[in-house]
Amino acid sequence: MQIVRSSQQIPKSRREPLRVGLLSGLASAVLIACSSLPLVPSIAVADGHQDTRSQLMFNIMIGELAGRRGQLNVATEAYMSAAEISDDQRVAERATQLAVWGRRWGDAEMVGNRWLSLAPESAEAHEMLAQVYLQTDQANRATEALSSFIKHSSDSKTAIDEVVLTLMRDADRARSLDIMANLASKHSGEVEIIVAQARMALSMATTMGAREDALKHAQAALAIDPNNGGALLVKAQALGAMGKPEEGIVDIRKALEGDEPNVELRLGFAQLLVDAGRHDDASEQLDILYQQAGSTNPDLLLNIGLLALESKRSEAAIRYLEALLGTGEHTDQAHFYLARLRDQQQEYAIAIEHYSEVRDENLYIPAQLRSAELYGLIGELDTGRQRIQALKNVITNQALLPQVITTEARMLQDADDGAEAINILSEGLLSFPDSGELLYARALTADANNDSAMLRSDLSRLIEVEPDNAHAMNALGYHLADNNIELERATVLIERAHQLIPNDAAIMDSLGWVRYKTGDHAAALDYLKQAYELLPDPEIAAHLGEVMWILGDQDEAQELWNKALVESPEHPKLKQAMERFIQ
Repeated sequence: MQIVRSSQQIPKSRREPLRVGLLSGLASAVLIACSSLPLVPSIAVADGHQDTRSQLMFNIMIGELAGRRGQLNVATEAYMSAAEISDDQRVAERATQLAVWGRRWGDAEMVGNRWLSLAPESAEAHEMLAQVYLQTDQANRATEALSSFIKHSSDSKTAIDEVVLTLMRDADRARSLDIMANLASKHSGEVEIIVAQARMALSMATTMGAREDALKHAQAALAIDPNNGGALLVKAQALGAMGKPEEGIVDIRKALEGDEPNVELRLGFAQLLVDAGRHDDASEQLDILYQQAGSTNPDLLLNIGLLALESKRSEAAIRYLEALLGTGEHTDQAHFYLARLRDQQQEYAIAIEHYSEVRDENLYIPAQLRSAELYGLIGELDTGRQRIQALKNVITNQALLPQVITTEARMLQDADDGAEAINILSEGLLSFPDSGELLYARALTADANNDSAMLRSDLSRLIEVEPDNAHAMNALGYHLADNNIELERATVLIERAHQLIPNDAAIMDSLGWVRYKTGDHAAALDYLKQAYELLPDPEIAAHLGEVMWILGDQDEAQELWNKALVESPEHPKLKQAMERFIQ
């Protein structure tokens, strides 16, 4: 079953095609795995002579040793020399992998073709060469290689999915679409290729015409196979993007009638509904999936659990994820997301138990950090800090340490020990002086501790280090505006942040606030209304109400404040605004 990805953090165990990530993940797999080639005479040589065989063994030994020492160029040269005199496809395969990892495209093409000559029906060789041709802008050859990859793969549907992912990662979108169109021509009448073409067109669509192309391809696939789930989903997505969501949804519902479970289509339909914000409809589909096939299918349970989490159906998500635990599969992911759900429900002790069970390398650190924070929230700050210290001792990737340090500082700030939080962050900055994460965290902590000088200094330094950090610009600009100082600089900073992230509610709020502070009340009202519509936050309500009041709309301002007060009765900015204006 194809697993649908959600916007939640997706565990690495939910497989992406291995070779799509070749350039970023091959290093250790190739360099260490060199030893998997046997150093025995069974490796064929081109002429069979003993001296040639000895030279081959020597080259492979050098390649292995260099690989173990991380000497990529030496390992590549050794294996390329071995590939020249060996008739064993494994040697050529390893040489190609090393050349690709080292981005030696000319060498990779040469030795890749050597591999292909020894194994002309190898799907892996064709796909590897396609990667090389894409990197060297040889579109026609890439097309031929991808076509051969599909032809020689044991599972053509999976191969087509891998091709789509490869092309969608290509920076040249026009070239990718052309290659897919050429593949569709070469495999004329093959429905999965046409569906893939539709998916690509939709994923890269930026205009109505591109969406119409996606719809056209989906309809062409449905003309061949009227119940093709992938085509039905693309059609519905395209129609939704064109403002006609119901047309596609009706077709999917019709296809789902009857007793056939059709798990893949229903799961894709549920994802589509979640993406469209139709959470009630999505929940109905998730329950049907659970009843029809979910109780013993761990992949499905993980997917519907994540979709329920994404659609804010906490109890359903807990039910699905607890069932997933019962299967014994994906246990790290189940514990992690159950912990998040219990965390959201403020059932902190249960959340800690689940976080403590997480062992997956990609989830372990966020799980440990959050469990440490939760210890602080339940009054066991020392235990939480002990966990942080233990984590510092085992982390091998130093780039993760700023995240650990900021977590500890946040715990201390939450425990009303701002001074120690500042000390922790300051110590961290001695080791990581240009860490944006630490600078931003110390600025916010300084703000909470009324140290305006440190806040301004850290945010200014952060903007120097990261000139396009919109959130730093917004934070500094808002601080200046809120304190009626350097309003011209505040305006420049916030306007630049708004250019970088035009639809961010917090930045719009700052822009409205600085307009108010500089006397442009009409513009202030407009920006603050937009901000509040995007995010009905009590601080934005405080600002919007104040501008309304100044413009003479006291009743509307008071109504807005009272509504916000119901949700956030202790919010300081809201209470301050009301106290200033309402006698």
